[in-house]
Amino acid sequence: MTENTEQTTDHRAARLPLRISRAVDIADDIRLFELVQPDGTDLPPFTAGSHVTVQVPAGLPRKYLLCNDPTERHRYLIAVKREGEGRGGSISLFDEGREGDTLPTSLPDNAFPLPDKAQAYLFIAGGIGITPIMSMIRSLGDFPSLPWKLYYLTRSPESTAFLADLNMPGWRGRVPGAGAKGFRVPRREWRWRTDRVQHALAPRHCPMGRRLCVTDAGNNGIMVWDTIPGENNRPCDHLLGQNDSVKVDHNQSLYWPTAGGLNMPYGIATSGNWLIAADTARSRLIAWHAEDCATGAAARALTGQPDFHAKGDNRWQLPTHDSLCWPYGITHCDGMAVVSDSGNNRVLIWRLSKELAA
Repeated sequence: MTENTEQTTDHRAARLPLRISRAVDIADDIRLFELVQPDGTDLPPFTAGSHVTVQVPAGLPRKYLLCNDPTERHRYLIAVKREGEGRGGSISLFDEGREGDTLPTSLPDNAFPLPDKAQAYLFIAGGIGITPIMSMIRSLGDFPSLPWKLYYLTRSPESTAFLADLNMPGWRGRVPGAGAKGFRVPRREWRWRTDRVQHALAPRHCPMGRRLCVTDAGNNGIMVWDTIPGENNRPCDHLLGQNDSVKVDHNQSLYWPTAGGLNMPYGIATSGNWLIAADTARSRLIAWHAEDCATGAAARALTGQPDFHAKGDNRWQLPTHDSLCWPYGITHCDGMAVVSDSGNNRVLIWRLSKELAA
């Protein structure tokens, strides 16, 4: 028997000594770094959604998503947000990285690829999370055959990375809120910014649209005011998930879920006359019609579980396209429900039935 001395090498562990050819601020506390080969030769190819691991000046390895067009072989672009409360990696690169410095950098690796069989693309990004989306959009070309739209949420125009790109003539119509004076989410899009509290900005004829709905996850309920409260400490008019205001137990003190009980609801959204809730700890979405909005009322619609009395993350099975595991955020736009399926590390998009979309 002979000893096998052949060694396998993970290409991602390799390090390229890349030079910072340009470092420019593109928003408050966000800096764009251009990395190139010291001898000017082409870099290894990458695909949209790829990241590289960079050894920052302090010696720490940090992963950064590439944000340039994958057809560019002469450079890698990374956008770094200076996180004052972070672990020091972004601070080191932001404060100490200078043009001309060399940074050991891994070969690109892609854990977030762009699906290649989609008929259209809906991108959703917040803050510095825009970086891989920029690469994905650029990979579609100037005149993509597939339609796409971007919802990009930021605190202010000054904190918005890639503002100039978002205002390009070919992009502006696909990015609601982009304008020459800054980036603002239009009033009709404000629901995308909410998580715990949501005042549904639905059409005026919608009965649910005149109500204020607040998830009270710790008390396993959803508080509903028929009108926006005009004074402090005004009790809610209805309480979904509980039979009265002094009850706080999940599932209305029952072991098995019901159509009227909740267990740590976090996200809510409205669609027409419907209120849709992410019943987080029961891994399901349930919906009430405006006509049924009363304390202890039973929900009419359900997804994520086979019936109102079932429970279990992913229905006690492997994840599928219609299962859920601790869904947190939910919003509605253009007839679709967008859900953050946190336990499965994914975002699900459902086209709502005609009944729920009305």
